[in-house]
Amino acid sequence: MSTISGVRAQAMQEREEKRHDKEIKEIKQENYSQLNKVKKSSETQMEQMSTKYESDITLLEAKHQKDLQKIRDQFNGRAKEEEKRLELELKELKEAHKLKVAELRESNENQIQEMEKSQNDIIRNMSEKFRKEKIRYES
Repeated sequence: MSTISGVRAQAMQEREEKRHDKEIKEIKQENYSQLNKVKKSSETQMEQMSTKYESDITLLEAKHQKDLQKIRDQFNGRAKEEEKRLELELKELKEAHKLKVAELRESNENQIQEMEKSQNDIIRNMSEKFRKEKIRYES
């Protein structure tokens, strides 16, 4: 009986090993199946996140470009206003300068005329004195 029980035990052990191998194979297949599902899900999620990230970057770049253009436009507007203001101020300064030059020119001309008149008067007076002295010496 012992050999029969040994054969039965051997057969039972082989059946148990086959069942165990089959169970391990099923668990492995189930795990690979779950792993593939999770892997596909993760890859899909990564693709979605990547697409969302790229679209967010594109939107932010567009927004920044728009803001930058707005700032440039404001700066250009202010620069043009300042340029006009400075041109007007320069024009006013040039006019004031021309008026001052004309005033000085007129003042100088008046002084020159006064000096000429004064010198002519002096010359006439001296000439008159000279004639009188000459007449006096001649007489």
